[in-house]
Amino acid sequence: MEEKLKKCIIAVAVIIILVIIILVIMYIRGKLIGTDYNTDTEFEKDVSHMELNTEYQKVQNKNNYYAIKSIIGKYGYAIIDGGQETLYNMLAPEYIQEENITKDNVLEHVDRLMIENLTENQLDNLQINVNISEMYYKDLNVNTSSYFVNGEFVYNVNSNRVEFSLLVNIDSNNSTFYIYPTEYIKGRYPSLENLSTYSSEIDNIPENDYNIFDFVNIEDATIVTDYLYNYKDKIVNDLPASYDLIDEEYRKEKFPSIDEYEIYVKEHMQELLSISFSKYLVNKTNDYNEYICIDTQGNYYIFKETAVMQYTLLLDYYTVNTGYFIDKYDNSNAQEKVALNIEKIVQAMNLEDYGYVYNKLDETFRNNNWASEEEFEQYMKENFPLHYNVEYTTFREENSTYIQELVLSDIKGESNETKTINIIMQLKDNYEFVMSFSLE
Repeated sequence: MEEKLKKCIIAVAVIIILVIIILVIMYIRGKLIGTDYNTDTEFEKDVSHMELNTEYQKVQNKNNYYAIKSIIGKYGYAIIDGGQETLYNMLAPEYIQEENITKDNVLEHVDRLMIENLTENQLDNLQINVNISEMYYKDLNVNTSSYFVNGEFVYNVNSNRVEFSLLVNIDSNNSTFYIYPTEYIKGRYPSLENLSTYSSEIDNIPENDYNIFDFVNIEDATIVTDYLYNYKDKIVNDLPASYDLIDEEYRKEKFPSIDEYEIYVKEHMQELLSISFSKYLVNKTNDYNEYICIDTQGNYYIFKETAVMQYTLLLDYYTVNTGYFIDKYDNSNAQEKVALNIEKIVQAMNLEDYGYVYNKLDETFRNNNWASEEEFEQYMKENFPLHYNVEYTTFREENSTYIQELVLSDIKGESNETKTINIIMQLKDNYEFVMSFSLE
């Protein structure tokens, strides 16, 4: 009897221990993953009560921007391929019903992308690029948003361009979309102001085989590459529009008139069209993002972005002081400030902007050596004919004047020639400086 009692007590003890172990495991597991569950619950609660953006505004989210761009690309290729069923299932049911669209007549109502005049070889190599000039969005409800997009389809095999104005509604919960074509939008909502009256009762967009899209995490490199492509395209096809992209403060200093800009572009056309960035960095401010890019020749190009694909451009690092330069300069010691200014001089030399260098020379040094800017330019072309990399060697200070020794080498690697020179610089207020240098 006692033996049985002992066994019962042991069994109960084992059960109690097992229960305690299970409870401890559940507690620990709750600690480890409970936060995620709680976050999901809170997230769902927040979404259901979140404040919706009910007025169209510029798209700031680059992932959303490129998702919409991808949708428009799929739409364009469906038109080119004559995919009647594909197009029919991409279009908004409201549009289909109002316009009596069927799979048989759908190609008559969508954007006109023609391929009849293309050769067989052109057809084999045809690509359609999507150039977006503006994109706005508003929320229709918790799950769906509406995107108003102006732009153009650009053929890669000829100069054909087809403008579009599209309304793209997406369901971010289902990753699905509907499209309203250009003809419908221009007839009903010819401007952004007219679209303020647009609304939809659709609270979700059902999935079919043709209206699915993906959100992709877009890298800054993609943004920079697209901005560069966009600028190059405008240089070739719409020079005044490329002039409008130039940062206003920079433009006043560098190209006060479009005629001066046109001369610059013609002189540097080959260089501008062959720009290829070797590295970049991003400087974020409260008002804009600054993409500071360096090409393979060591030249700087700076994009100031206020929204996705809404940017202005500076074609060099030295004409005006950017926010990045000012922040860096203010937090630098004397040697670093001298180096930052030398970077400006070197880029000006690489761009053959001898006027900038001439105006930075100490007045006495300048007057003693060159009677005019033309004489200085001739001297520089004869003695510094290359594009240069810079190696900083010894640095010293003498009576508030800084002396930096430099070794210059050909940035293209086509010449083994190096030059050693001394830059003598005085730092002034408001980020200004004057300099001289050792002569040959």
